[in-house]
Amino acid sequence: MASTNHVQPIAHRGCPHQYPENTLRALQNAGSSAGAVEFDVRRCGTGESVVIHDNRLDRVTDVDGLVSDTSVSELQQVHVAGSTAHVPTLQEVFQTVSTDVTLHIELKEPSVIDDVVMYINQFDHDVIVSSFDPTALTAAVSAGLTDVALLFATDPQDALMRAIEIGCTAVHPSASLCIETDIVSAAHEQGLYVNAWTIEDAETLTALARISGDDHSTAVDGVIIDDCSLIERCQMLG
Repeated sequence: MASTNHVQPIAHRGCPHQYPENTLRALQNAGSSAGAVEFDVRRCGTGESVVIHDNRLDRVTDVDGLVSDTSVSELQQVHVAGSTAHVPTLQEVFQTVSTDVTLHIELKEPSVIDDVVMYINQFDHDVIVSSFDPTALTAAVSAGLTDVALLFATDPQDALMRAIEIGCTAVHPSASLCIETDIVSAAHEQGLYVNAWTIEDAETLTALARISGDDHSTAVDGVIIDDCSLIERCQMLG
């Protein structure tokens, strides 16, 4: 698989520079602008799959406690990042975000896979499932998911071999690995797409553009961004 000339911006948690992270407002607005959005899924205390990065509530909401100890009704009442937005369920995200937007779902725990599969079958979104946890991705493949990506920030060659063993269609290395190692071309040689994370500024985009030059085999296929203002700049990588 060769890299294409188009570099896809992917709104990381719905671009927290503009919106309260992982909320419906963020995922809907940033996703519509970028064409793809990334978010995190784990289970709450009453068993529903909910969209929040941390296992605790205190960093992003006005309450404390473990997500796994908090009911979905309580999560509907919290306020994320000082806004009026709540912690949404995975079902709400599928219902709210346009089917034109590709959903990059990061599995925070393997137990959510059944819900992910159920909503993929109910809705018409393109979905890519990712995780740092190879066990979760192996379970995802076993559940019939075909578009899966391994996230990693170290040991790129070992990670690439693991991704191939799992049956991934993509890898998501850190931007620094893309810039400092040959992971992009090595992944492309194995037929895998490469989406780099997490880009917070134009300088990192420039560094990614510098490694590719006119050689598209070393150009990333997607960039996972925190700031919606970088969406147009992503085209410089193509």
